[in-house]
Amino acid sequence: FVELPPHAIEALKAKGWTFYTFIGAGGARFVCAWNTTVELLDQLLADVKAVLDVRA
Repeated sequence: FVELPPHAIEALKAKGWTFYTFIGAGGARFVCAWNTTVELLDQLLADVKAVLDVRA
């Protein structure tokens, strides 16, 4: 579970990510399958950083 600003939720959905947002305003729940690759998780994290404009 994470709290994201509305623009980040919309931007991630526009990039094709699917996740639950029934938690409440700004709440998001990301769930992955048992066979999710590290590369896919790295891409998700990169996209989250990009939409939040986080420089790592």
